[in-house]
Amino acid sequence: MLWIPLARFGRAQTVREVLSQVASRYPILECRGSDAAPAARILLGCGKPEQLLPAVEAALDRITAETALLADALDAREDIPPGATMRTAAHAARFARAVGFPPEQAWRFQQAALWRGVGKLLLDNDLLLKKNLLTYDEWLKIRTYPALGADLLIRRGLADAVIAETVRHHTENYDGTGYPNGLEGPAIPLEARALRVVDVFCAMTSPRHYRSVHASVPDGLEYLRLHRSSQFDPDLVDRFLAAAADITREWPEI
Repeated sequence: MLWIPLARFGRAQTVREVLSQVASRYPILECRGSDAAPAARILLGCGKPEQLLPAVEAALDRITAETALLADALDAREDIPPGATMRTAAHAARFARAVGFPPEQAWRFQQAALWRGVGKLLLDNDLLLKKNLLTYDEWLKIRTYPALGADLLIRRGLADAVIAETVRHHTENYDGTGYPNGLEGPAIPLEARALRVVDVFCAMTSPRHYRSVHASVPDGLEYLRLHRSSQFDPDLVDRFLAAAADITREWPEI
């Protein structure tokens, strides 16, 4: 992040403060951390402080549009109605606030929420979109997608180790029955434990091609409550439930 004195820009004295002001209008990108570097470089070309806000807004509009395009493409690949991934990212942003993640950690958590299913791009259509029951071998192949996604993100330079490991382990269960590595309890990275809660809740309460109906928000919350300490970190479930009224506000009504 580049820091530049901006004495004339209201009370904002640095680029970081200007970005923080603008980011309040873009909840999906509210904790973007170092991802704001492109916007900071644009700011260097602005000779007058009053030109800074439009430049930042233009950069954020572009980033937001590109992010939404990618998210919708991932949804379409899995035959999910557009907006599901962005909804999960919005819920993740609010959960990060409820948990008390600092800005950089919250930003990485949001990025992991956006990228969590990218490994499914590497699975065959016949497998990913199958509507009948999976065979055991097919289920084993499906279970490779978190690791495939994490490795792809690292290989393409799209994520750091924290984001990649959150993607890799977001399907681990608190009691050790999850995948890909069967990690248990605190051995699962905190961000991955938190994303497990958000991801399952959002999957239950949004349409999927392999079922005719989806759960209501109250039913989704009850599922989290019933599976605390088994599928989910009990402390994180309690935090999610306590802040559910804020977390579960529907995208794009944020």
